[in-house]
Amino acid sequence: MHNPFEIPRLVPQASPSAQIEDYLDHLCAPLVGKTTYEQRLTIRQEVRSHLLVLALAHEELGSTPVEAIQAAIHQFGNARKIGGTLAREYHKPFALNGQLCWVLLHAAIGGAVGSMSFITMDLTLQRMGLFAHTAVSVDCLLGMATGWIPALQFLKHPASPLRAAMKMGGFYTLTLTGIEVAIGLLTFPNPAFGHKFDGQALRMISTGIFLLGASAAGGGGAMSLIFRRLQRFAPQTQPERALPNLT
Repeated sequence: MHNPFEIPRLVPQASPSAQIEDYLDHLCAPLVGKTTYEQRLTIRQEVRSHLLVLALAHEELGSTPVEAIQAAIHQFGNARKIGGTLAREYHKPFALNGQLCWVLLHAAIGGAVGSMSFITMDLTLQRMGLFAHTAVSVDCLLGMATGWIPALQFLKHPASPLRAAMKMGGFYTLTLTGIEVAIGLLTFPNPAFGHKFDGQALRMISTGIFLLGASAAGGGGAMSLIFRRLQRFAPQTQPERALPNLT
């Protein structure tokens, strides 16, 4: 028998913002362990903005805020299913390898440019009579070992051809200067080499540093243009196709 003096229990109703956050919690649950925190935060922000747009449209049609959020969530789709789809997209080996190959491609281009810079320097020194032999294998090793550094820097912070030329020219000028200083410190006090740096050697070193810096500057400008062309083929870091089509 119903007691007329019994105080009825009120079922608390979640606020619109709480409903959205609960929906996002369920959507992002399958992504834990398969994506980074920053990636999940980006997904939450994107889905939240979509839900708010849908809810606003329902409010304009006469729904209350709570009803509008519920309708938007229903229209958006099952949170667990969408989260599972996103998790599979992020966990595809091809997508991960695509991003890795993109970085390796830029590093390889930088290494090739560095190798050509060293080879150009050696050939020019040989033609000028300042250097007797051209060590192409050593030039390639030095270029590949150092060229990826400015290349990945340009990938992270794109630069104009002029700025890239100045940066790469300066980088290789300092690189060769450091190599020559290291060689000088190792060989100069060693009597086994039987010689000291004379005017000819200093001329060869200074000319080589200038030639390497100039050739690297030209390579840096060309590399900047190549990277700009490659941007149209850049892999997508966010699997946008996994989100439902709202149009």
